Amino acid sequence: MSLRKSLVMVAVLLALGAYVYFVEFAQEKAEAEKKKLFTFDRETVTELALTYPDRAVHLKKDAAGKWRITQPIEVEADETTVNNLLNAIVDAEIKRTLDETPQDVNLYGLNAPVVKLQVTLEDGKALPVVSLGKDTPVGFSVYAQREGESKILLAPQSLRIGMQKEVKDLRDRTVLAFTDDEVKKVEVHSPDKEIVLSKAETGWTLEKPLAEKADDTEVRTFLSSLRNIKAQDFIEQPAQDLKEFGLVPPQLTVSLALGGDNAQKTVLIGGEKSDNQGNKQRYLKRGEKDTLFVVGDWVLRDLSKTANDFRDKTVMRFEQDQAAKIEVKRREGDGFILTRGADKKWTIDKTQEGTLKETTLGQFVSDLRELRGFEIVADNPSDLNAYGLQDPTATIIVYAGPEAKLAGVLLGQKAEGENQKSFALAEGGKTVFALRDYVFDRLNKKPADFWEKPGEKKENAPPPPPPPESGAETGEAEEDN
Repeated sequence: MSLRKSLVMVAVLLALGAYVYFVEFAQEKAEAEKKKLFTFDRETVTELALTYPDRAVHLKKDAAGKWRITQPIEVEADETTVNNLLNAIVDAEIKRTLDETPQDVNLYGLNAPVVKLQVTLEDGKALPVVSLGKDTPVGFSVYAQREGESKILLAPQSLRIGMQKEVKDLRDRTVLAFTDDEVKKVEVHSPDKEIVLSKAETGWTLEKPLAEKADDTEVRTFLSSLRNIKAQDFIEQPAQDLKEFGLVPPQLTVSLALGGDNAQKTVLIGGEKSDNQGNKQRYLKRGEKDTLFVVGDWVLRDLSKTANDFRDKTVMRFEQDQAAKIEVKRREGDGFILTRGADKKWTIDKTQEGTLKETTLGQFVSDLRELRGFEIVADNPSDLNAYGLQDPTATIIVYAGPEAKLAGVLLGQKAEGENQKSFALAEGGKTVFALRDYVFDRLNKKPADFWEKPGEKKENAPPPPPPPESGAETGEAEEDN
């Protein structure tokens, strides 16, 4: 093919492409815009007004690009809710236009619209008001009309439903905004307790009512619960005295010291109330604000912690590379010794017929390496027998060398009715911890448990533990709820 013919073909293709882009696409875009109830770029919207027969709600974007409610009150708006509202407006399509010009818009509910929508753009241009009237008898549509036009339009009924907003639906429901990194101190007060926690470079520490290392996971869970409180309703100007809301004195007060200047943020949790469906709720107040929040009843339950809830529940901990020998003494007399060889593999002194279950052996050492309880049962107990620890089921000692102890733990069980409760006490320690039963079972091993007899089904990896109820112990993943 000659160069000239090639150039002609390229020119034809360019011309065809230009036609499709500037003519066909433009026509398609114009047709699509004709079907839209509103035509605007959502990002250019700076104001939105919703006018109802009994109220008006105005929203405005501030200089930082955040939405605020400006009428009937001045408060922060919920960004997600406002953006969803705008999406519903910009996506609304005209389903049909009525052929006849109506003589009486009262038939369509447009003399007193359910809601009027007005959008203002960043250039200050206010788009024509759109009124939504009655729902159509069939077809899941709503009658609509643009300001300055006589035509009656049919818009999706879902638009009318989505525009039915109270102020409380649009305002920011966040009660307390902060990040974990900002928090330097936590204080929890109730009529019968005072808890103070402070953060250092090494983690959280309990200061009151006793000085102890705190459980970082438990503190993070507490802060997460506090941060996730969302208002279900608001009371702007309480007519009653705060005492009537159970806030003088409050049921619980939680204060946070934030940042380098220790700025305070405080919430007061008050009395109980019931909503229209009989669900339990609570009154809550920010210390520095007049507004009362109505929140879920779970808030008091989840934030009512004891000092022991916040305490570190590590029973024993050691670095696996430091451990050279583990001695297990059992009440039943079938104790054993594990030894770590130069190849870093563990072996057991009580050999039996069959194959050593290396996975079970490794799991045993891993469980022991950072053993955690889920609850503190007693400090300085006068009677270890109450926890099955006077004559423990097993005593496990970890050595760094032939006689150099790293750590030790006593394991015991005690019957409570038809159930057995499991306990642990660090050797030489003063605190008794409750253990999950599955943790106790994984540590309460006999020599035979580490051997796979001929003909037995080959071992698989141990099943994962059940999810924790609170805190974290051996074998559990730590979560920030």
